[in-house]
Amino acid sequence: MKKLITFGVAFLAATGSHAQQQVSTAEQVVSANAPVALEQCELRVFPTLEAGADTRTLVGSFGLIGALVDAAATEKQDATDGAYLKEALAPPQQVKALSSFDLVGALKLPSSNVVFEEPLANKSLNSKQRLTGSTVNCYFELVITKNQYMKAPLSGGSLSNSFVLRDFRAVKPRAGVHAGRVGKVYKGRGDTGLKVFPPETTYMTEEAEKELHGAFAANVREFAAKIKK
Repeated sequence: MKKLITFGVAFLAATGSHAQQQVSTAEQVVSANAPVALEQCELRVFPTLEAGADTRTLVGSFGLIGALVDAAATEKQDATDGAYLKEALAPPQQVKALSSFDLVGALKLPSSNVVFEEPLANKSLNSKQRLTGSTVNCYFELVITKNQYMKAPLSGGSLSNSFVLRDFRAVKPRAGVHAGRVGKVYKGRGDTGLKVFPPETTYMTEEAEKELHGAFAANVREFAAKIKK
């Protein structure tokens, strides 16, 4: 009886060992066939601190002399409007406007993590290198280069924004070096008319700034729609 029991225990032990080997092999097969996680793309967005205003009058249409007279007559107003634009469309307001719609979809980019950066300081867009230390292969940069309030005697006020989209997918960064070179660069602008901004009274401030932020978002979409890839 003892021999039979010993044999039975040995058999069960051997069977269990074989079963464990089968499970281990099965796990290896599943692990080998498991899909590899794809690297997530990145879109780094740089708001701007650059803002200005340019008011035109009918006098400005009469050649160089008219333009000089025009500039002198509107200098004070342009300084006031430019300062207010810089405050009303500061980087936090730009980020909020850019977050109000599908920025990645509008730019026709693959699914990407959007990271908002600090405004550029002492960095030139003439450089073909990345503006950040990111090393992901699928990498983009959207730079807002200037916010401009324009006012003309016939068309009225408008917001103009300049943008640069830099696509680094074509060139991978060197191993261990954050130095991927830009592959394609798209430059453009957007213009949207304004009816309330700048506000004539403090009671109109909220409405005017809401209009301004909406115009900024519209200009980004206008720029994106013009990109031909």
